[in-house]
Amino acid sequence: MSELQIIDLGVQTAGRQVLSGLNLSVKSGEVHVLMGPNGAGKTTFAKALLGHYSYTVTSGRILIDGEDLTDLATFARARAGLTLLLQEPPEIPGVTVEDILRTAVAGSLSYGKDNSYLPSKIASLADSLGIGSALLERGVNMGASGGEKKRLEALQLCSLSPKFGVLDELDSGLDVDALKKVSMAVKDLVDRKSQSGEDGEGMGVIIVTHYNRVLEYLPADKVHLLVDGTIVETGDASLVAKVEEYGYGPWLG
Repeated sequence: MSELQIIDLGVQTAGRQVLSGLNLSVKSGEVHVLMGPNGAGKTTFAKALLGHYSYTVTSGRILIDGEDLTDLATFARARAGLTLLLQEPPEIPGVTVEDILRTAVAGSLSYGKDNSYLPSKIASLADSLGIGSALLERGVNMGASGGEKKRLEALQLCSLSPKFGVLDELDSGLDVDALKKVSMAVKDLVDRKSQSGEDGEGMGVIIVTHYNRVLEYLPADKVHLLVDGTIVETGDASLVAKVEEYGYGPWLG
Protein backbone atom coordinates (compact mmCIF):
# COMPACT_ATOMS: atom_id res chain seq x y z
CA MET A 1 0.00 0.00 0.00
CA SER A 2 1.28 3.45 -0.94
CA GLU A 3 0.97 6.62 1.12
CA LEU A 4 1.09 10.31 0.29
CA GLN A 5 2.16 12.39 3.29
CA ILE A 6 1.97 16.17 3.57
CA ILE A 7 3.77 17.18 6.75
CA ASP A 8 3.61 20.69 8.28
CA LEU A 9 3.36 22.24 4.82
CA GLY A 10 3.80 25.98 4.44
CA VAL A 11 3.48 27.69 1.05
CA GLN A 12 4.06 31.25 -0.09
CA THR A 13 3.14 32.98 -3.34
CA ALA A 14 3.68 36.58 -4.47
CA GLY A 15 5.26 37.34 -1.10
CA ARG A 16 2.19 36.17 0.84
CA GLN A 17 2.02 33.14 3.12
CA VAL A 18 -1.01 31.14 1.95
CA LEU A 19 -0.63 27.75 3.67
CA SER A 20 0.75 27.14 7.16
CA GLY A 21 1.24 23.93 9.12
CA LEU A 22 -0.92 21.79 6.83
CA ASN A 23 -0.89 18.05 7.57
CA LEU A 24 -2.59 15.37 5.48
CA SER A 25 -2.05 11.66 4.84
CA VAL A 26 -3.70 9.71 2.00
CA LYS A 27 -3.36 5.97 1.42
CA SER A 28 -4.03 3.85 -1.65
CA GLY A 29 -7.71 3.54 -2.46
CA GLU A 30 -8.78 6.41 -0.19
CA VAL A 31 -10.87 9.40 -1.25
CA HIS A 32 -10.18 12.63 0.64
CA VAL A 33 -12.15 15.82 0.09
CA LEU A 34 -10.73 19.30 0.67
CA MET A 35 -13.32 22.04 1.11
CA GLY A 36 -13.13 25.66 2.21
CA PRO A 37 -14.24 29.21 1.39
CA ASN A 38 -12.86 31.13 -1.57
CA GLY A 39 -9.30 32.24 -0.86
CA ALA A 40 -8.68 29.56 1.75
CA GLY A 41 -5.74 28.14 -0.23
CA LYS A 42 -7.25 25.07 -1.90
CA THR A 43 -5.84 25.67 -5.38
CA THR A 44 -2.54 26.82 -3.87
CA PHE A 45 -2.37 23.46 -2.08
CA ALA A 46 -3.10 21.52 -5.27
CA LYS A 47 -0.53 23.36 -7.39
CA ALA A 48 2.13 23.38 -4.67
CA LEU A 49 1.94 19.57 -4.46
CA LEU A 50 2.99 19.37 -8.11
CA GLY A 51 5.71 22.01 -7.78
CA HIS A 52 4.16 24.92 -9.69
CA TYR A 53 6.78 27.61 -10.15
CA SER A 54 4.58 30.36 -8.68
CA TYR A 55 4.48 28.69 -5.27
CA THR A 56 7.35 28.37 -2.80
CA VAL A 57 7.36 25.77 -0.04
CA THR A 58 8.52 27.58 3.10
CA SER A 59 8.22 24.67 5.51
CA GLY A 60 7.35 20.99 5.70
CA ARG A 61 7.67 18.03 3.35
CA ILE A 62 5.75 16.16 0.64
CA LEU A 63 6.45 12.43 0.50
CA ILE A 64 5.26 9.35 -1.40
CA ASP A 65 6.23 6.05 0.20
CA GLY A 66 8.93 7.84 2.15
CA GLU A 67 10.48 9.51 -0.93
CA ASP A 68 10.81 13.26 -0.38
CA LEU A 69 9.32 15.15 -3.35
CA THR A 70 9.47 18.62 -1.81
CA ASP A 71 12.37 19.92 -3.87
CA LEU A 72 11.80 17.86 -7.02
CA ALA A 73 10.74 19.24 -10.40
CA THR A 74 7.15 18.69 -11.52
CA PHE A 75 8.05 15.91 -13.98
CA ALA A 76 9.90 14.04 -11.22
CA ARG A 77 6.87 14.26 -8.94
CA ALA A 78 4.73 12.89 -11.76
CA ARG A 79 7.14 9.99 -12.26
CA ALA A 80 6.91 9.28 -8.54
CA GLY A 81 3.16 8.75 -9.01
CA LEU A 82 1.46 12.12 -8.44
CA THR A 83 -0.93 13.72 -10.96
CA LEU A 84 -2.98 16.93 -10.88
CA LEU A 85 -6.22 17.60 -12.75
CA LEU A 86 -6.27 21.35 -13.21
CA GLN A 87 -9.21 23.59 -12.38
CA GLU A 88 -8.62 25.48 -15.64
CA PRO A 89 -6.81 23.20 -18.14
CA PRO A 90 -4.67 25.15 -20.64
CA GLU A 91 -4.84 24.90 -24.42
CA ILE A 92 -1.74 23.45 -26.11
CA PRO A 93 -1.74 24.05 -29.89
CA GLY A 94 0.18 21.64 -32.10
CA VAL A 95 0.23 18.77 -29.57
CA THR A 96 -2.55 16.18 -29.75
CA VAL A 97 -3.94 14.27 -26.80
CA GLU A 98 -2.36 11.05 -28.06
CA ASP A 99 0.99 12.82 -28.46
CA ILE A 100 1.01 14.02 -24.89
CA LEU A 101 -0.15 10.70 -23.50
CA ARG A 102 2.49 8.71 -25.39
CA THR A 103 5.17 11.01 -24.00
CA ALA A 104 3.81 10.97 -20.47
CA VAL A 105 3.28 7.22 -20.36
CA ALA A 106 6.88 6.64 -21.45
CA GLY A 107 7.93 7.87 -18.00
CA SER A 108 4.97 6.44 -16.10
CA LEU A 109 5.24 3.81 -13.38
CA SER A 110 1.99 2.23 -14.54
CA TYR A 111 3.06 0.64 -17.82
CA GLY A 112 6.67 -0.46 -17.71
CA LYS A 113 8.17 -0.91 -21.16
CA ASP A 114 5.18 -2.26 -23.07
CA ASN A 115 3.09 0.64 -24.43
CA SER A 116 1.96 -1.16 -27.58
CA TYR A 117 -1.70 -1.28 -26.57
CA LEU A 118 -1.85 2.40 -25.57
CA PRO A 119 -3.68 3.69 -28.70
CA SER A 120 -6.50 1.18 -28.29
CA LYS A 121 -6.59 1.88 -24.55
CA ILE A 122 -6.91 5.63 -25.20
CA ALA A 123 -9.70 5.04 -27.72
CA SER A 124 -11.60 2.80 -25.29
CA LEU A 125 -11.25 5.23 -22.37
CA ALA A 126 -12.22 8.19 -24.59
CA ASP A 127 -15.37 6.39 -25.66
CA SER A 128 -16.32 5.61 -22.04
CA LEU A 129 -15.88 9.31 -21.18
CA GLY A 130 -17.92 10.50 -24.16
CA ILE A 131 -14.94 12.02 -25.99
CA GLY A 132 -15.23 11.96 -29.78
CA SER A 133 -12.29 11.02 -31.99
CA ALA A 134 -12.24 14.50 -33.58
CA LEU A 135 -11.39 16.04 -30.20
CA LEU A 136 -8.45 13.67 -29.79
CA GLU A 137 -7.00 14.76 -33.13
CA ARG A 138 -6.88 18.48 -32.21
CA GLY A 139 -4.26 20.23 -30.14
CA VAL A 140 -4.85 19.54 -26.44
CA ASN A 141 -8.01 21.39 -25.34
CA MET A 142 -8.06 23.51 -28.51
CA GLY A 143 -11.61 24.64 -29.25
CA ALA A 144 -12.94 22.52 -26.38
CA SER A 145 -15.69 23.62 -24.02
CA GLY A 146 -15.09 23.71 -20.27
CA GLY A 147 -16.75 20.32 -19.87
CA GLU A 148 -14.76 18.79 -22.73
CA LYS A 149 -11.53 20.02 -21.17
CA LYS A 150 -12.43 18.29 -17.91
CA ARG A 151 -13.17 15.06 -19.79
CA LEU A 152 -9.77 15.28 -21.50
CA GLU A 153 -8.11 15.81 -18.12
CA ALA A 154 -9.89 12.70 -16.84
CA LEU A 155 -8.70 10.77 -19.90
CA GLN A 156 -5.11 11.68 -19.08
CA LEU A 157 -5.60 10.60 -15.47
CA CYS A 158 -7.13 7.28 -16.46
CA SER A 159 -4.43 6.59 -19.05
CA LEU A 160 -1.60 7.29 -16.60
CA SER A 161 -3.25 5.59 -13.60
CA PRO A 162 -0.96 7.26 -11.03
CA LYS A 163 -0.57 6.32 -7.39
CA PHE A 164 -2.27 9.57 -6.32
CA GLY A 165 -4.52 12.03 -8.10
CA VAL A 166 -5.28 15.59 -6.98
CA LEU A 167 -8.52 16.73 -8.61
CA ASP A 168 -9.03 20.49 -8.48
CA GLU A 169 -12.78 21.14 -8.92
CA LEU A 170 -13.38 18.04 -11.01
CA ASP A 171 -17.08 18.88 -11.22
CA SER A 172 -16.60 22.40 -12.66
CA GLY A 173 -18.16 22.78 -16.11
CA LEU A 174 -19.62 19.27 -16.24
CA ASP A 175 -23.31 18.55 -16.72
CA VAL A 176 -24.97 15.74 -14.78
CA ASP A 177 -24.28 13.01 -17.34
CA ALA A 178 -20.65 14.06 -17.91
CA LEU A 179 -20.01 14.27 -14.18
CA LYS A 180 -21.24 10.72 -13.71
CA LYS A 181 -19.02 9.37 -16.50
CA VAL A 182 -15.92 11.18 -15.27
CA SER A 183 -16.55 10.33 -11.62
CA MET A 184 -17.13 6.65 -12.35
CA ALA A 185 -13.91 6.50 -14.38
CA VAL A 186 -12.01 7.94 -11.43
CA LYS A 187 -13.80 5.56 -9.06
CA ASP A 188 -12.58 2.63 -11.14
CA LEU A 189 -9.01 3.76 -10.49
CA VAL A 190 -9.74 4.14 -6.79
CA ASP A 191 -11.31 0.68 -6.56
CA ARG A 192 -8.70 -1.14 -8.63
CA LYS A 193 -5.64 -0.16 -10.58
CA SER A 194 -6.85 -1.68 -13.81
CA GLN A 195 -4.39 -0.92 -16.61
CA SER A 196 -3.77 -4.65 -17.05
CA GLY A 197 -7.36 -5.64 -16.30
CA GLU A 198 -6.32 -7.09 -12.94
CA ASP A 199 -7.32 -5.93 -9.50
CA GLY A 200 -4.54 -4.12 -7.69
CA GLU A 201 -3.60 -1.18 -5.53
CA GLY A 202 -6.19 1.58 -5.88
CA MET A 203 -5.34 5.20 -6.58
CA GLY A 204 -5.52 7.59 -3.64
CA VAL A 205 -7.48 10.75 -4.40
CA ILE A 206 -7.73 14.30 -3.04
CA ILE A 207 -10.79 16.11 -4.42
CA VAL A 208 -10.83 19.90 -4.11
CA THR A 209 -14.45 21.01 -4.37
CA HIS A 210 -17.17 23.38 -3.14
CA TYR A 211 -20.06 20.96 -3.58
CA ASN A 212 -21.12 17.43 -2.73
CA ARG A 213 -22.52 16.31 -6.09
CA VAL A 214 -19.27 14.58 -7.11
CA LEU A 215 -19.42 12.63 -3.83
CA GLU A 216 -22.58 10.89 -5.01
CA TYR A 217 -20.28 8.83 -7.25
CA LEU A 218 -17.00 9.08 -5.32
CA PRO A 219 -17.86 8.50 -1.64
CA ALA A 220 -15.46 10.29 0.69
CA ASP A 221 -13.42 8.48 3.33
CA LYS A 222 -12.38 11.77 4.94
CA VAL A 223 -13.39 15.41 4.55
CA HIS A 224 -11.05 18.26 5.50
CA LEU A 225 -12.01 21.91 5.96
CA LEU A 226 -9.35 24.41 4.94
CA VAL A 227 -9.66 27.92 6.40
CA ASP A 228 -6.99 30.62 6.19
CA GLY A 229 -4.40 28.18 4.91
CA THR A 230 -4.71 25.43 7.49
CA ILE A 231 -7.00 22.44 8.08
CA VAL A 232 -9.36 23.35 10.92
CA GLU A 233 -11.48 20.19 11.02
CA THR A 234 -11.43 16.65 9.62
CA GLY A 235 -14.39 14.29 9.60
CA ASP A 236 -16.41 11.83 7.57
CA ALA A 237 -18.85 12.61 4.76
CA SER A 238 -21.36 14.05 7.24
CA LEU A 239 -19.09 17.09 7.51
CA VAL A 240 -20.09 18.04 3.94
CA ALA A 241 -23.75 18.12 5.00
CA LYS A 242 -22.86 20.44 7.89
CA VAL A 243 -21.09 22.82 5.51
CA GLU A 244 -24.07 22.83 3.15
CA GLU A 245 -26.45 23.56 6.02
CA TYR A 246 -24.45 26.18 7.90
CA GLY A 247 -21.90 27.45 5.38
CA TYR A 248 -18.35 28.12 6.57
CA GLY A 249 -19.41 30.64 9.22
CA PRO A 250 -18.94 28.29 12.22
CA TRP A 251 -15.27 27.75 11.27
CA LEU A 252 -14.34 31.32 10.44
CA GLY A 253 -12.52 33.34 13.07
